[in-house]
Amino acid sequence: MALLLTVITGVLLGLFVVPAAVETNEQYSEIISVPSQMYQTKLSCKPCVCNITKDLRIIANCTARNLTSVPNISSVIDVLLMDSNQLVNLTSGCFSKYLNLAELNLAFNMITTIEIGSFQNLRHLQILNLTGNKLKYTETIYKSKIFKPLQNLKMLTLNNNNKFTKSNESLTYPDKAISDLASLKQLYVDGLTNQSFGKGFSNLSSLTHLSLTGQDGQCSLQFLFNTTFINVKNIRRLSLSHCDVRYIEPTTFSPLKSSLDVLDLSYNRNLRFDNFGIASFGLQNSTLRVLNISGIVGKYDRCVDITVKNVQFFSHTQVQELYADDNMIEFIEKGVLERLPQTLQKVSLKNSRFIIGAYIFEFKSLTGLKEISLGGVTKASNLPSPEPPSLVDLAVSAYLEENALSYGLHSKPALATSSEDTCQQTVNSRHTQNYSNSTNICKLSLCLPPNLKILRYTYSQLWYNVSTVMVADNNLTHLDLSYNFLSLLYGPVLGFENITYLNLSHNFVYAAYPSFFENFKSLEILDMSYNLLRNQISEDKNGMLFGKLISLKVLKLNNNNINKLHKNVFQALRNLEMLEMSRNGLFKVHLHVKHMTNLHLINMSHNMIRSLQGPIMSELDTLAQLPNNSVGIDLSFNPISCNCKNLHYLKWMLNSKVEQMNVEHYICLNYIGAVVPLSDIRATVEMLEDSCINYFGLALGSVFAVLLLLCIFLGGIMYRYRWKLRYWYYGARYYFKRQQANAENGQMHFEFDAFISYADEDRAFVFKEMMVMVESRAGKKLIIHQRDFVPGQPIVSNILESVKKSRKTVLVLSRDFLKSYWCEYEMQMAVYESAHTGRDVLLVLMLGNIPCEVLPKEILHLIQSDSYLEYQADENNDLFWQRFVDAIERI
Repeated sequence: MALLLTVITGVLLGLFVVPAAVETNEQYSEIISVPSQMYQTKLSCKPCVCNITKDLRIIANCTARNLTSVPNISSVIDVLLMDSNQLVNLTSGCFSKYLNLAELNLAFNMITTIEIGSFQNLRHLQILNLTGNKLKYTETIYKSKIFKPLQNLKMLTLNNNNKFTKSNESLTYPDKAISDLASLKQLYVDGLTNQSFGKGFSNLSSLTHLSLTGQDGQCSLQFLFNTTFINVKNIRRLSLSHCDVRYIEPTTFSPLKSSLDVLDLSYNRNLRFDNFGIASFGLQNSTLRVLNISGIVGKYDRCVDITVKNVQFFSHTQVQELYADDNMIEFIEKGVLERLPQTLQKVSLKNSRFIIGAYIFEFKSLTGLKEISLGGVTKASNLPSPEPPSLVDLAVSAYLEENALSYGLHSKPALATSSEDTCQQTVNSRHTQNYSNSTNICKLSLCLPPNLKILRYTYSQLWYNVSTVMVADNNLTHLDLSYNFLSLLYGPVLGFENITYLNLSHNFVYAAYPSFFENFKSLEILDMSYNLLRNQISEDKNGMLFGKLISLKVLKLNNNNINKLHKNVFQALRNLEMLEMSRNGLFKVHLHVKHMTNLHLINMSHNMIRSLQGPIMSELDTLAQLPNNSVGIDLSFNPISCNCKNLHYLKWMLNSKVEQMNVEHYICLNYIGAVVPLSDIRATVEMLEDSCINYFGLALGSVFAVLLLLCIFLGGIMYRYRWKLRYWYYGARYYFKRQQANAENGQMHFEFDAFISYADEDRAFVFKEMMVMVESRAGKKLIIHQRDFVPGQPIVSNILESVKKSRKTVLVLSRDFLKSYWCEYEMQMAVYESAHTGRDVLLVLMLGNIPCEVLPKEILHLIQSDSYLEYQADENNDLFWQRFVDAIERI
C-alpha cells in the first residue's frame, strides 16, 4: 500500500521516484522527503530551495537571491516565495506554468509595472503579497483586468507601495483593477490623504478585513469623510492605526453599522478624544464589538480629561472590549462611566495617570465589566521636539467650527438618574459598624463594578502603607498590583473574600501583618516576589503571617533576601502545591512539609544551600509515596557540598522518589572550594564512596590515642611554661578591660580602614589610582583581595574576615561589578554585617554612569539616600580622594 501511494504521488507531481541510494544528479538542487521511509524524491528547484510540508504542499523558497525574472522551476509547486529580489516588471504569462500555485510572495522587489496577463492560469491562487514595491496607486499601473484571472484570491497585500510618490502626483485607491476580485476577503493597502474607496470596491462582496495601517506601510488619512467607506459595507475588521487621522465626520462609520466587528484607531496622535466623540456618532446602534483608541492624544500631552461630551453617543453602541492605552488620562468627569455601554466586558487603560475623583463612585454602573487593566508608564520616552501647528491643524479647527452645529454636537445629553443608595453608603453600612474603633491611620473605602473579575493596576507608583481597606460587594477574583511602591501591609482588607489570585510582586513591601491576609479566604495564588520581606519571613516562627490562607495553592517569595526559614513558617498551608523561593540567599532549609499533602514542587534555585537537613528529606519522601502524587525540588545553581560529610544527602538525591528538577544546572562545591557540575549524581556518589571508606574503629582508636598524647604533651608544656602562661593570662585580662573601656567610650578599633570590593575589569583603577591616593599619600590601610587574601583559606572566609576587620566596605560600582558573582557576595556580606552590628558599613564609589533600573535594591537605597561618591576621570581629583578618605574614617 505504501509503495502504491508513493507511485501515485510521483505521477501527480511529475517527479521521478528512485531508491534513496541513487546518486544525486547535478540538475537537482534539493532532495525532499515524502512520507514513505523507503523513498526520496528529487525536485528541480535551482536556483531556489524546495521543501515539502506535512500536508504535502511544495514550497519553493527563492527569497533574496538577486533574481531579475521569474525562475523556470518545477511547475508543481504550491507556494512561491520571491520576496527581496530585483524584479522590475511582471510580464504577461510569467507565472502561467504554475497551475497549482496557491500563494505568491513578491514583496520588497522593485516592481513598477504589471502587464495584463501576468497572473494568467493562477486560478487557484489565494494569497498574493506585493508589499514594498513601487506600484503607486495610479490607473496607469493598476490597469483594469490585471487581477481578473485571480478568481479565488482571498488575501491581497498592496501596502508600502507609495513611498517615493511626488507631491504633485494624484493617487486614488485602485478600485477598477480590484473590482474583479469577487472572492477577496482581506485587503491591505496604503492610506491615502482625503480619499474614499471608489465604486469598484462595491463588487467585493466577500471583503471583510480592510487594513490601512501605517505601522506596516504608508498611511496619512488626515480626514475621514461620510463617503469614505460607503462602497465597502461588509467590512468586519477595519484597521486605521498610525494613519495621522485628525478628524472623522460624524457619519463616517454609518455604512458599516451592520457588519463592523473590530475597529482600530490607535496611535493617531492628532485625533484626540473630542474628535473621537464626534466620530462615535456613526457607531451608534452598530455591531461593533472591539474598539481600540490607544494613543489618540499627543505623546507628551498632560491633563488629559475624559468628559461627558466625549462619550455622549457611546452608550448606544454594543462595544464589549475597549482599549485606550497610552493616552495619559488623568481625570474622568462625573457621568462618563454611567454613559458607557452596558455590554462592556473588558477595558484596558494602561499608561494613564489617574487622579481620584467622584467618578470612582460610578463604578457600580458598569454592570457588564469583567476585566480592567490600569497602569502607568512602563518605559521612558524621548524628550519632545516642539513643532509649530501645521496648515492641516488649522484647517481641522476651522472645519470643526463650521460643521459641528449641523449634527447637534454642541448639545449635552441629560445625566442618567443615579440610585439613591450610593456605593459609599453600601460600604459604610457593611463595614463601619465592626471597625469603627480601628486604630489605623488611614481607611480606604472602594466600590468596584459588581461583576468585575480581573483588575490589573500596575506601574502606577502606588506609594501607600495599606491599612484598613473596605470594598463593597463584588465578584473580583484576580487582583494584580505589581510594579508599584507599596511598603507596609497592615490591613485588614475587607470585601476581597472571592479573590483567588493576588500579585504584589515588584513592590517595596518590608513588613506585612497577619491581619492583612486574614480575609483572603479563597486565595489560591499569592505572588510576593521581589520585595523586602527578609526579616518578616525569617522571624516568623509559628507561621502567623500566612496562617489564615487555608486555600493557598501557590506561594511565590522569590528574591526577598530571605536567608533563613523557621521550620514552622508554612505550617498552616495544608493545600499548598507549589512553593517558590529562588534568589534569596538561603543557607539552610529546615522546613516541615509533611502536612502539605498536595505539594508538587519546591523551587529554591539560585540560593546558597549546601545541603538539605532536618526532617524535610524524610517528609518529602513520605509525600512522594502518596498515591497519584509526584513531588519535585529545584536546587539548581546552589553550591551543594560534595564531600564525605554530605554523602548521605547526595545518596538521598540519587535514590529518592523526589524528582530533582533542572538537574543539568546543579553545581557541586568540592573540598578545595572549586565549582564543578553535578549533572551526573550517580558518578559523584560513587566517587565519594570510594574515597570515604569508613574506618570507624580505627579512627576512634586513633582519636583516643592522639587525645591522650595531646593531654600529656599539654600538661608538660603548661608545667614548663607555667609562669609565662600566667603572664599571658593577666595580659589578656588587661587587653579585654581596655577593649571594654574603649567600647564604653564609643570608640571602635579596626585593623584596616576599608575592604575594597571590585570587579577584575576595574583592577587598573584600584591599583594605579586608589592605592596610590589612599595608601601611599593618605596613609590608610586597605584590603585588596588579589594582594591581601590568605592563600589556602576559602574565599568566603576571606571575604567575611575582611568585612569584619575593616571600618568600611567600599563597592567600586561599575557595570562589570554588577555581573560579578563574588562582588555580589561581598556586598551581601557587608549588608549582613551592617544589620548585625548596627554600624554603617557600606560605601559606594560609582565608577561611570549606570541606569537605576539595573541596580540591586540595597545599592539603589544607598544612592537614593546620598551615601555614595561619584568618580569623575579628571586630571586633578585630589578633592575627590580627600572626600573618600574622610568617608572611610567615619564610623
